[in-house]
Amino acid sequence: MSYTLILFLSREFGFTDVEAGWAYGFFGMLTSVYGFLMGTVIDSVGVKFSLVCGMLILFVSRLTLAFCTDIHLLLLILFTFMPLGAAMGIPVMQIGIKRYTNTSNRLHGYSTFYVVMNLAAITAAPAIDIFRMAFGSGWNVHFITGSIIHLSPFRLLLLSGCCVTFVSFLLAFCFLRDVQLDENGQLIEAPTPTREQGRSLLTMYSSVLSDHKFWRFVLLIVLLMSVRIIYRYLDCVFPKYMVREFGPNVLYGSIIALNPLSVVCLVPILTMVSTRVPSLQMILFGATISSISPFFLSFGHHYINAVGFVLMLSLGEACWSPRLYEYTVSIAEDGREGTYMALANMPMFVATLLASALSGWFLNTFCPEDLTFGVSPPKRHPEIMWFLIGCASVMSPVLLYALKDVIEPKETLRRFKKEKTQVLIKGLKTSLYED
Repeated sequence: MSYTLILFLSREFGFTDVEAGWAYGFFGMLTSVYGFLMGTVIDSVGVKFSLVCGMLILFVSRLTLAFCTDIHLLLLILFTFMPLGAAMGIPVMQIGIKRYTNTSNRLHGYSTFYVVMNLAAITAAPAIDIFRMAFGSGWNVHFITGSIIHLSPFRLLLLSGCCVTFVSFLLAFCFLRDVQLDENGQLIEAPTPTREQGRSLLTMYSSVLSDHKFWRFVLLIVLLMSVRIIYRYLDCVFPKYMVREFGPNVLYGSIIALNPLSVVCLVPILTMVSTRVPSLQMILFGATISSISPFFLSFGHHYINAVGFVLMLSLGEACWSPRLYEYTVSIAEDGREGTYMALANMPMFVATLLASALSGWFLNTFCPEDLTFGVSPPKRHPEIMWFLIGCASVMSPVLLYALKDVIEPKETLRRFKKEKTQVLIKGLKTSLYED
C-alpha cells in the first residue's frame, strides 16, 4: 500500500504529483491522529479486541478500495476507515509484545517482531514488480449481474493484500488472548479493564503528561523526525523517481525489497552483539547511518546508487528502529503504553503531512513527468532533490548528539547498565544451577 499509493492515485484517478502527495500526507497524518485518539481505548479494551477490530476494518477498506472507481468513495475510505484500521495495528502489537515478555527477553521479542514485519515487506515489495509483469494489461472481473470491472495490476495487488488481511483477522479472532507475564515470567491472564478505567481518559492523559520521562521521550521523537521522514520519501518519491529516471519497466519494487531483506539479516546479529549497549546509544548510531543514505542518490542516476541508498538506510534502521520500540514501552507505566505512544507520536501529525506534500513539490520541480512523449523532455535535476533531503535528514543525529544528556541523564544510563548486569548474572546463576 505504501509503495504503490502515490502511483495508484496518479494512474487510476489522475492525481497530479502535488495532489497525490497531499492525499498520501493526509492519509499518514490521519493514521497518527486516529492512533492518538485510540491510545487510551487500546489500554482499556485490550490487545485482542483492538487487533480483531483493526484487521476487520482494514479488510473491508482494502476490499472496497480495490474495486472503487468513484473519487468521493476513494477519499472517504482513504481518510476514515483505512487510517483507523492502521492505527489499531502495529501499535497494538508493540503493547502485546511487552505483555508477553519480561525484562530478560524483551529486546529479543521486539527484534523478532521487527524481523517478522520485514519478512512481510520482503514479499510485498517484489510483488509490485510481479503483478506489473504478470498482469500488465489488467484483468476483467465478470459479475453475476452482467457487469464487468477491469482491475489494473495496482488493484489486483490491493486485492491480494485484502486476502492476507482477512487471514490476519481470523488468526487474531481465533488464537489471541489478553495475557501478560508476572515478575517470574509466568503467563497470567491480563486483568479485565473496568468501566471506571474506560472513563478516566483525562486522568490517564494527565498522569502521563506530568511525567518528566515522557517529555524527554517526546524530545527524542521530535529530533528523530527528519530521519523517520526518509521512509515517507522512500514510499512516495522513490517509486516515481525510479520510473521517470530508469523507465516504466524498472523493477523498483525489487530494489525496495533490499530494505526489509537487509533488516531481517542484520537485526538478529545486531541484537546479539549489542545487548549490553544502551538503547539510546544504538538509536543515535543508527540514526546517523540512516541520515546519510539520501546522499547516494545525489551522486548520479545509476542502479548502484539506488541500491546503496536502500542498503545504507537499512543498516541504520536495523540499529535504531527495534531499539526505539523497546525504548518506548520500557519507560511507559504498565497499562499506559497505548496512551504513552499516542501522546508521543503527536509531533508526527504535521511532519507526515508536510513531508508528503513536499514530496509532490520535489517531484514536480526536480523530477517532472514527461508528458510530451519525448518531443521536448522536461529538464530534471533529481540529484538536487535528494541532496536537499539528505541535508534535512542529517539534522537529526546532530541535534541528538547535542541533546543526548537531556534525553537520558547520566544517572538513568548508569541504572540501565546496572539492571542489564543483574539480568546477565541472574541468567548465569540459573544456567549453573540447572547444570
